[in-house]
Amino acid sequence: MVNISFTGDILPSERINKIANGDYSFCFSKANKLSNCDYLVGNLETPIAGEELGYTNERYCFNTPEGLLDALKKVDLIC
Repeated sequence: MVNISFTGDILPSERINKIANGDYSFCFSKANKLSNCDYLVGNLETPIAGEELGYTNERYCFNTPEGLLDALKKVDLIC
């Protein structure tokens, strides 16, 4: 038997981007609750297109800093 878990959309708001100031690790501090699975699927709802294209300053950010990817890489969800 294979356990697959799904998590909601990953789309930081402008406020989260300001609070994170490039370090999004706090966003995933409780991610270990998702670790009772063989596969975890999340929907990254934002492009990571780089600072040179500019970050949006609206309610939802449609170009998020690379720090979000760094934080996702560091989340240890190995079952």
